[in-house]
Parts: sequence; C-alpha cells; structure tokens
Amino acid sequence: MISWGSNEFGQLGVGDQDDRHDVTLVYALRSLTILDVWCSHSSSYALASDWSLFVWGRNDRSQLGLGETTTKFVSTPIRLQTEPISRFFTGPMSHHAFYETKTKKIFGFGSNEYRETCGAKADAIWEPEDVTAKLQKDDYVLDTIVTGLECTFFLYK
Repeated sequence: MISWGSNEFGQLGVGDQDDRHDVTLVYALRSLTILDVWCSHSSSYALASDWSLFVWGRNDRSQLGLGETTTKFVSTPIRLQTEPISRFFTGPMSHHAFYETKTKKIFGFGSNEYRETCGAKADAIWEPEDVTAKLQKDDYVLDTIVTGLECTFFLYK
C-alpha cells in the first residue's frame, strides 16, 4: 500500500509527521494483504485479509479506538484488538467509526459529543463499544452505516 499528501497527524502511516508530495510505501503493512482502506478526518484504517483492523493517524477524540489515552496521534499502523471484522464504516469528515464483526455485532468508537457513536458516555467512546442491542430493528437487516462530522445514519433493508 502507498500513500501521499498531508501528514500532520501521521495519517499516512509512514512513521512520521512529514507531508509527502510523492507516493510513499506504508512500510508497516508491506507483508499484509490489505482488502480495503478508509480515510476519515486525519485518521486512517485498513482491513487485512485475516479480518483484522489496523488504525493510525489522529486520535485526540479516540478516533482510533485505542482506549483512554493521552496519545493524540499514531504515525505507524497498529492492530486494533477486536474479533474478526467483516465491515468497517467511517466518513471523510468523521471523528468516529463503526465496524461489524463476523458474528454480526456492531461496535462504535470515537467522538460522541452528540451521541453520534451510540454510546452512553459523553464526549468520546475510548475503545470499541458493542452497540448492537441499540440498533436492532425487528426484522430489518443493517445495510450500511454512514458517518458525518457529528452525525450518523444507519440504513436498514
């Protein structure tokens, strides 16, 4: 995987905070098969072929789901400790994210000032929180999740 552009918060995953104007190898992920990658507002995420999630970049609102920490950014991808993930959701301006596990549980983490992460706690959900029970809708099946700056939409079939 390669990246380039603004890197103020380490969101390029290249181990530093220097902007890149040319393509640069994301060295920490070189030995993995990456199935998909997402960029939100200065945070980045990648799903590997073993269904594990790697996170890096801005973390001042717990956008990376690393637990309560004073770490404001991570410049090298690290594996988020979760059960196997089937789908991941975040938006380009989001400070929060959701993922669905292979067992169909839904977890959210990150900014929660407006309860956009479905968490009961104010301000932020520091590590992935199971929000499945809050989102079950009779016989409906979750189709997708769309996250915005301070809002979330769940689309059901």
